[in-house]
Amino acid sequence: MRRTVRHGAYIWQRKDWQEFRCDSEALLEPLSRLCQLHGLLNGRMSMLGFNEKCRSLLSAMTEELMFFGD
Repeated sequence: MRRTVRHGAYIWQRKDWQEFRCDSEALLEPLSRLCQLHGLLNGRMSMLGFNEKCRSLLSAMTEELMFFGD
């Protein structure tokens, strides 16, 4: 998985955040793919038991903290 952070993790961390603009057309395909993958993940998570869900969520949260904690 490739992650790119160009100007910080959050929009408000940019100096020019008040003038932020985005290209909706460029976002359409990646957001559609994200939505599809999110649905697949939710389907798989629904088959897990409570303990497995907790372990998976804890693992994901730990990974995110390690990535953005720098």
